[in-house]
Amino acid sequence: MLLEDLPENHGIRPIPTLPMFRIVKDYYKNLKGWRSTKKYVLISADDYGNSRMHSYQAKAHLIEQGFLSSKNRFDHFDTLETRTDLEALFEVLQSVKDCRGNNAIFSPYVLTRNMDFEAMAEDQYQTYKSELITESFAKRASEMPQAYEGTWSYWQEGLKKGLLKPEFHGREHFNGQAFQLALKKDKQMLNILSSKSHVTTPFYQSLKYNWTAAFAFETLEDTRDFEGIIKEGLSDFKHLFRKSATSFTPPAQQFPLHLESRLKDCGLQAIDRPYTMRRHLGYQKFRAERHHLGEQNDGLIELVRNVPFEPTADANRPSVNNAMKQIQAAFFLGKPAHISTHRVNFAGHIDESNRQAGLAALRELLKQITLKWPDVEFIGAGDLVTKIKAED
Repeated sequence: MLLEDLPENHGIRPIPTLPMFRIVKDYYKNLKGWRSTKKYVLISADDYGNSRMHSYQAKAHLIEQGFLSSKNRFDHFDTLETRTDLEALFEVLQSVKDCRGNNAIFSPYVLTRNMDFEAMAEDQYQTYKSELITESFAKRASEMPQAYEGTWSYWQEGLKKGLLKPEFHGREHFNGQAFQLALKKDKQMLNILSSKSHVTTPFYQSLKYNWTAAFAFETLEDTRDFEGIIKEGLSDFKHLFRKSATSFTPPAQQFPLHLESRLKDCGLQAIDRPYTMRRHLGYQKFRAERHHLGEQNDGLIELVRNVPFEPTADANRPSVNNAMKQIQAAFFLGKPAHISTHRVNFAGHIDESNRQAGLAALRELLKQITLKWPDVEFIGAGDLVTKIKAED
């Protein structure tokens, strides 16, 4: 029976035809690497714990003062996750079950620290000071209890129910050297920091590397503190979640090649990357790379995301249908469907409609997955590492 022959109310929407080059690309990227006869789906969501824009009021102030010129959606909508953000996310994850009766699972890649804006203000922003994300949640709860009171408790609930299986995204989501330069040269930065926010500025845009790439660098000397940052972040992670991180995905995907061999020594088992990436080698030299699921480099298993899902990035793009096409390609070639997304898609503190749109798309995607593939199994990123290692 063809899909078109099914009754009107069958619940599965036909997937629109994509251009041939897109179809070829979707299949080609899944040709190599680890395979399974089972249909695994995992959702890796970056940026949890990170504090970017403080609040709607902070955003309005920065716009009024002319300090928010960026059109970047992360600058405009991405905030520390609220209680309602988590509540609404959990409701969507629990709206479906896999063949084993399990709900959908999020693997939030977490940043463990934020700027301590208050302590830095007392020091006239002369010295960088940080705080654990639990302190960030506590401060937000005292400032905005309606949005943040009980948020960390909801985190714990998500962990207990198995809805959240966190992994490591880094200590902070900004480049320390870029930030120190901004403090010295960017006249807008102090005004932005006084709003307890950290967003893109024209100065940041003038740099040769992405200011949100915590491990970006110009020279090898710039990387001297990176291993210590990783170790401190992993120690924070264990303190926060009472477990060690299994997998690491670097902020903005940049990490020095010569330090990757140290990640295993820090206790990590896997590194999460895109299929293709442009690696900076230092001194403005780059190389193109392709990565495949299950390959091992420097003792680390590679996890490769093969289904991008950014429903609020462009309202005109059919994010659910595009994701379904790529999941279909992954399953056809015996690969897990590793969905890649970001917290900003589900953040509603500044604009509730942003969260509503993102979660509506996620709900529809999960519904279509379970209808089209009833034998699907939802797993976390760490679960996939365990399954790959079991077959070594």
